[in-house]
Amino acid sequence: MPADRFPMMVELAGTYTHEPDLDRYYTFGVEPVMDGVAKMASSRRVASGVSGEAIAG
Repeated sequence: MPADRFPMMVELAGTYTHEPDLDRYYTFGVEPVMDGVAKMASSRRVASGVSGEAIAG
Protein backbone atom coordinates (compact mmCIF):
# COMPACT_ATOMS: atom_id res chain seq x y z
CA MET A 1 0.00 0.00 0.00
CA PRO A 2 1.38 3.39 -0.89
CA ALA A 3 1.81 5.50 2.27
CA ASP A 4 0.65 8.67 0.52
CA ARG A 5 -2.68 7.04 -0.39
CA PHE A 6 -3.23 5.29 2.94
CA PRO A 7 -1.79 7.56 5.65
CA MET A 8 -4.15 6.26 8.34
CA MET A 9 -3.03 2.68 7.70
CA VAL A 10 0.58 3.81 8.11
CA GLU A 11 -0.35 5.43 11.45
CA LEU A 12 -2.16 2.29 12.56
CA ALA A 13 0.78 0.09 11.63
CA GLY A 14 2.96 2.21 13.90
CA THR A 15 0.91 1.13 16.90
CA TYR A 16 2.01 -2.46 16.34
CA THR A 17 5.71 -1.63 16.39
CA HIS A 18 5.79 -0.32 19.97
CA GLU A 19 5.04 -1.95 23.31
CA PRO A 20 1.65 -0.72 24.56
CA ASP A 21 1.59 1.82 27.40
CA LEU A 22 -0.79 0.02 29.76
CA ASP A 23 -0.99 2.91 32.23
CA ARG A 24 -2.16 5.21 29.46
CA TYR A 25 -4.56 2.55 28.16
CA TYR A 26 -6.25 2.20 31.55
CA THR A 27 -6.23 5.93 32.26
CA PHE A 28 -7.78 6.96 28.94
CA GLY A 29 -9.58 3.76 27.97
CA VAL A 30 -10.92 1.43 30.61
CA GLU A 31 -11.36 3.82 33.56
CA PRO A 32 -13.69 6.29 31.77
CA VAL A 33 -15.83 3.42 30.49
CA MET A 34 -16.11 1.88 33.95
CA ASP A 35 -16.90 5.29 35.48
CA GLY A 36 -19.73 5.64 32.97
CA VAL A 37 -21.07 2.17 33.77
CA ALA A 38 -20.98 2.94 37.50
CA LYS A 39 -22.85 6.23 37.00
CA MET A 40 -25.50 4.56 34.86
CA ALA A 41 -25.96 1.79 37.42
CA SER A 42 -26.19 4.33 40.23
CA SER A 43 -28.77 6.45 38.41
CA ARG A 44 -30.87 3.37 37.67
CA ARG A 45 -30.83 2.38 41.34
CA VAL A 46 -31.93 5.87 42.36
CA ALA A 47 -34.64 5.99 39.69
CA SER A 48 -36.02 2.60 40.71
CA GLY A 49 -35.76 3.27 44.45
CA VAL A 50 -33.23 0.49 45.04
CA SER A 51 -30.72 1.37 47.74
CA GLY A 52 -28.11 -1.18 46.72
CA GLU A 53 -28.03 -2.68 50.21
CA ALA A 54 -28.36 -6.41 50.75
CA ILE A 55 -31.63 -7.66 52.18
CA ALA A 56 -31.18 -9.42 55.51
CA GLY A 57 -32.65 -12.77 55.39
